[in-house]
Amino acid sequence: MKQDVQTLIEQLYEQNKLLTSAFYEIHGDHVESTSLFCIEHEISFLERNKIMLLLNKYAAEHTLSEEKFWKEILCSKIPGLMKLQEDEFKRMLSLFWKDYVIADEES
Repeated sequence: MKQDVQTLIEQLYEQNKLLTSAFYEIHGDHVESTSLFCIEHEISFLERNKIMLLLNKYAAEHTLSEEKFWKEILCSKIPGLMKLQEDEFKRMLSLFWKDYVIADEES
């Protein structure tokens, strides 16, 4: 049963990648979507939730521009993020910050 579920998840992921590719073909490469970023970079729903929680946990004490801090904290809790290139990590941070950080003022 576990194998069937895993196979189904893999098939759904591949279909999502195809849909993402089609979306980019239609709308161009500059789509600013956290969800599409996650699909494109194989960030799971659980990992996405962890990123949102960590950003909000530390946002009152740290600004968006403190990239080194964010990379250390996020990669220590979500090791898969270490595979992101520097510019991809910055883009992810910016997208998540804009969409999910609850703050009185933007940094």
